[in-house]
Amino acid sequence: MPVTDYQGSSSSPSPFSFGRSLLSLRRDHAAMPSGEEADLEAFQRHVATTLAELLPSGDGDGGGGGGGGGAGGEEILSVGWIRRLLEAFILCQEEFRVVVAQARRRGGALPANGERMVVEFHEKAVKALDVCNAARDGVDQVRRWERLADIAASVLLAPGEIHEGQLRRARKALSDLAVLLAHHLPAAPPRAAFPWAPPLLTLQERLAEEGKRKDRRNSCGLLKEIHVLEKSTHKLAEAIDAAPIPLFGDREADVREAAAELAAVCAAMRDGLEPLERQVREVFHRIVRSRVEGLDSSMHNAD
Repeated sequence: MPVTDYQGSSSSPSPFSFGRSLLSLRRDHAAMPSGEEADLEAFQRHVATTLAELLPSGDGDGGGGGGGGGAGGEEILSVGWIRRLLEAFILCQEEFRVVVAQARRRGGALPANGERMVVEFHEKAVKALDVCNAARDGVDQVRRWERLADIAASVLLAPGEIHEGQLRRARKALSDLAVLLAHHLPAAPPRAAFPWAPPLLTLQERLAEEGKRKDRRNSCGLLKEIHVLEKSTHKLAEAIDAAPIPLFGDREADVREAAAELAAVCAAMRDGLEPLERQVREVFHRIVRSRVEGLDSSMHNAD
């Protein structure tokens, strides 16, 4: 994802469906001292609240659950939940930028802890860009899996009788898909002494627990849609292997049912991957734009 692409990205804020804005938080804390320290405290409290809202509802009461829906109703590690996670990042990144800009306008400098946060943010921005590129590559990889699965399903859902050639083509597509599937492990969570560290660590530990679940232990990825794709692919492969030639009766119905199920999974993945990819691109552009603004501000202050 070229860095120069950011100039064409939209600068308009996205409509976030969760959390309260930093301005509303500041109204709630009217009794707090004014100035940069109050802004930083309000910002960090909002980050903690936003991260906590991403957890499944049962986790707040200590329940492990089976990956139930979060505040927005999406199952954890689904495409919809990943999009909410990206929305949370964009929201927090934009509010951090506002806090810094307001402090610069007031007195031209942040308190010492604020300056450290700004420096650390810009140092880690490059790593965040690498994460965006890795996420984009991951979306491309999942899209390749979906296309192979869709080939297998479409061949068997064509009108008319299912012949041996169609079964061979579907089996070949499923075999190619099995070769492409690879294991991915979650990264170890970082430790930090910030107000938002506890919900962040809880969230990351919850994601690690998802990877250890028995039904996902041997999965090629933690994303819910990948897990569903694998299950539907295996079901269709088993139906094809058990199918006599020529197909007739219940065996043909089983193959068509499994193919229809896989086709529905592929359609859902297509519907989710495109907006997810756009959102990853938007995160990339915002990070670049913020980094450029930060460098320009640093040079201006140095002058």
